[in-house]
Amino acid sequence: MTDQAPTSQQFQGAHVKARTTKNPGCKVHLEVEVDPEAVQAGYVKALHHVKKEVSIPGFRKGKVPDDVVIKNFAREIDREWRDLTARTAFHEALELIKCKPLSQNAVNKVVTKKISKEGAEIHFDYESEPEIPSLDYSSMKCRLEAPKQVTEADIEFELKRQRVRHATYEDVTDRPVASGDYITLDLDVTDNPAHNVFSGRLFCVDKDEMPKWAYELILGCAVNESREGKAKAESFMKGQKEGENSEEGENSPEVTCRITPTAIKKANLPPLDDEFAKKYGVANLDELKNRIREVLERDAKASVQEAARSLLAHELVERYPIDLPESLLNREAQMRFNHAKEWHTQKEGALPQGGELENRIRWATYEIARQFLTTMYLMNQIAEKQKFNVSNEEFVQEVTFETTQVPPEQRVVFAKMDPEEARNRLFMRIVMRKALDWILQEVDKS
Repeated sequence: MTDQAPTSQQFQGAHVKARTTKNPGCKVHLEVEVDPEAVQAGYVKALHHVKKEVSIPGFRKGKVPDDVVIKNFAREIDREWRDLTARTAFHEALELIKCKPLSQNAVNKVVTKKISKEGAEIHFDYESEPEIPSLDYSSMKCRLEAPKQVTEADIEFELKRQRVRHATYEDVTDRPVASGDYITLDLDVTDNPAHNVFSGRLFCVDKDEMPKWAYELILGCAVNESREGKAKAESFMKGQKEGENSEEGENSPEVTCRITPTAIKKANLPPLDDEFAKKYGVANLDELKNRIREVLERDAKASVQEAARSLLAHELVERYPIDLPESLLNREAQMRFNHAKEWHTQKEGALPQGGELENRIRWATYEIARQFLTTMYLMNQIAEKQKFNVSNEEFVQEVTFETTQVPPEQRVVFAKMDPEEARNRLFMRIVMRKALDWILQEVDKS
């Protein structure tokens, strides 16, 4: 939540005066004065509403004289009058102040200070939609860089990966990890919010194929022995070779990573020839290399795009802070905290209640929620203007992406979430990505 001091304003309409006090967390206190003419008109409407519903012997329903209705149903008329006056006053005041409630249930308190034929004064407390600032694209620092050129070494590296997929393996059980081995590896980030990066992924223990910190840490490690070190987990997640760093990776902070080899294997790789190429539906090795080049070039472009999105989102959150609705922010933070807590329970055991670790995870998930919602609101204003379309194919890809590639702390769908809400959140993330890409294009033009 931003450090925002309360602000007050006054508004004058045809029949109402409105005074607003806006407090942090999008909490609005609204005081409305209704003039005598509008209050009296409200009383007449209330009388007619009651009159249509009541029955008195000797009169047809709806035909009872006004004075008889007033005499016998004064309490009902008064209740209807108060409700009708409050609803009308709130509606007309909102038209004046242009500060919409967050939802239909956002009004949490209504107090009628006075109501008579001389006028009325009614106070409302509600949670509003946030105020969204306009974005200045010309001042953005983030730029979309050209993707890295694919080299022959990159193609050879990928060919080896494909051979590994078709290799046969022999278990090694009589020694610790050595250079040249193939290992299955678990990688966890232990800093808060702690999370598993991957489990059981196959790696070649080679200084040219693993990040330096991991290669040095894993040598001499026994099966199921865990070791910890400071590192950038992104290098592992993206399969980067030693010395290969994206702009996003360079700017990302170091975290404490725990690596655990779960098996040591000796690999028997298949020969690299035309017969091997045919496994991929091409005639020969040259065609396979060409296909690999196309895939690597496409992936390099996608990687640069995703890195730019991430940096842009960070810049936007820092430059355009938003006072978020307190209930919305708290709900988002709580969902993310519950998810982190469940993950910790599965991996490490139950999280001690009220301790330092729980407090740090709670703060971290709150901060992630704040950044997520801020980006969402900023991007929604772009999406509404540009009217982005989302295809069924894009949505299916997003479901796969969420369930197989997104780190736990960055997910938007959580356990026990209503299916419709889950669908809306995945749809929203696609739109947010499109909006970020649109801004990057605009920044390029400036």
